[in-house]
Amino acid sequence: MDGRRLGLPSLRVDAMYCALVAVSLALVVVPLADALSAPPRGVFTAAVAVLGWAVLVGFGGPIAALRPRLMLVLGPTSWRLR
Repeated sequence: MDGRRLGLPSLRVDAMYCALVAVSLALVVVPLADALSAPPRGVFTAAVAVLGWAVLVGFGGPIAALRPRLMLVLGPTSWRLR
């Protein structure tokens, strides 16, 4: 099976749910910060970081760079891509 045919959609799905989490965090910054006894700026920073991760994973480079991005997302299971 072609890894690109499977890998690219997998990265896109990962990017979509990360973006959804980032938007969700941004929408509930104040209540979540109160619940965690954390500063709202910290929760907002986490939302921005998750959105940055979504952009990196979803649009991190050309198709040639697909393997390193998959290895980054898969982590310990990436030995199968080597």
